[in-house]
Amino acid sequence: MATGTMYSTLSPLIAASLSPVFLLSAIGTTLLIIDTRLNRIVDRCRMLETSLRSPADQDIRLEEELLFYLARANRIRWAVFSCTLASLFLALAVITLFLDAQTKVQLTPVVETLFVCAVLFLVTGLVLYMLDVLLVNRALDFTRGRMMDARAAAKAQLDAETALVTRTDV
Repeated sequence: MATGTMYSTLSPLIAASLSPVFLLSAIGTTLLIIDTRLNRIVDRCRMLETSLRSPADQDIRLEEELLFYLARANRIRWAVFSCTLASLFLALAVITLFLDAQTKVQLTPVVETLFVCAVLFLVTGLVLYMLDVLLVNRALDFTRGRMMDARAAAKAQLDAETALVTRTDV
């Protein structure tokens, strides 16, 4: 009889803890994606630092690009930190949920607070990640615009040289 009572109280508890556990899995996947992004940024920073050590490649554009990547790395680190805190708060919410069921102490407000904090940290991490994506897209648009301007200038110079050659031939 005691085992039947245990299962009847444990079953809803396990069901209630499943959604935070699924959310933990989703956060883990998100952390994997963000961490991969951070690793690529770090690799690019190392490459730029190596290039800047060479006296032949002392270019202001390389320094600007390095500063851009360092700012990105900082933003992504905060995203990782926020998502990690979200995972920690979710895990604590699940533990507190089980403690609430096993003790006479009413811990429901603590569970709710931990869950809300976890969601807020998750939202913060995702916003930082989205901000990084948006800023990278803006940088790509700027670079694309610079390339188009350079092509237009090269074409104008070529047209001017062609016109000069045509006038001297006549």
